[in-house]
Amino acid sequence: AMAALRSSAPASSSAVFALAMRNYRGKGHPQNRREAALLFHLAADQGHAQAQSNFTDWLLEEGNYAEATRYYRLAADQGHAQAQYNCGSCYYNGVGLAADQIEGARYYRLAADQGHTDAQFNLAQH
Repeated sequence: AMAALRSSAPASSSAVFALAMRNYRGKGHPQNRREAALLFHLAADQGHAQAQSNFTDWLLEEGNYAEATRYYRLAADQGHAQAQYNCGSCYYNGVGLAADQIEGARYYRLAADQGHTDAQFNLAQH
């Protein structure tokens, strides 16, 4: 799949994301998490917010916390509620960057304002 994407005209980030999800879930062919991660990365670099958020799972598994936080921020800044929550957690706990409770609370607030219940809970606790 990656070879076909590299050799053809640029695919839309949504098409690349859909292919990544098929690889991740194993829909229509065997599950391939490595291929899914590469495709999530490609779609993420094209600006796809959900792909940016999903790609962080692979980065976290690899221990690349700083890069994971960067992708969370990219998705969060596009209004992705789960990424806003995760970004808030990274800031609040100092994962991949210096701890900053004020910035963490700001991202929690953005997610909470979209109805993210975990973010609402965290704001109530802090």
